[in-house]
Amino acid sequence: MVPAGVFVVLSVLVLWLVSKPSVADFMIAAEGEMKKVSWSSRRDIAVSTLVVIVVVVLLAALLGVADIGFEMVFHRILR
Repeated sequence: MVPAGVFVVLSVLVLWLVSKPSVADFMIAAEGEMKKVSWSSRRDIAVSTLVVIVVVVLLAALLGVADIGFEMVFHRILR
């Protein structure tokens, strides 16, 4: 019952905030500005995501090799 009560209280709070003129005006203005935004195409987003994934994997491999190299060097020094 507690989650349901919290949901009702938050719903009433959101309804009260949205009905205030200043908040409603802001939301209308924000909607108008969102229509002016030039969104990236699906292909651009896919290519950018692929580039990020490849770079992260390459950096992880580079750091892994460097870590193994340092481990071998320090293992030989301390032995």
